[in-house]
Amino acid sequence: VPEQPSSTPLLPTAQPETRKAETIGEQITRLRQESRLTVEQLAEKVNLDTRSVERHLAGTAAPRIGHIGAYERAFTEVLGRKVVISKTPGKRR
Repeated sequence: VPEQPSSTPLLPTAQPETRKAETIGEQITRLRQESRLTVEQLAEKVNLDTRSVERHLAGTAAPRIGHIGAYERAFTEVLGRKVVISKTPGKRR
């Protein structure tokens, strides 16, 4: 005897929202926009030349760990809340 199809309609299951992990450059870009700093202002706050900051924002150069700390301190000061930049994409803290 073949099984009869269930009369209960199948409901789509909820899919967890997937968000692409931000790179360091994307995090810095988002934080710079959020803090409303120009590239020049940000470069001054982190004691780097504007070209280096531009390369970090674009993702064409990775900031050194000390520079990431400088970015965190600058954004923490400007935004008035603790800012931590995730060094590992996908692990936002």
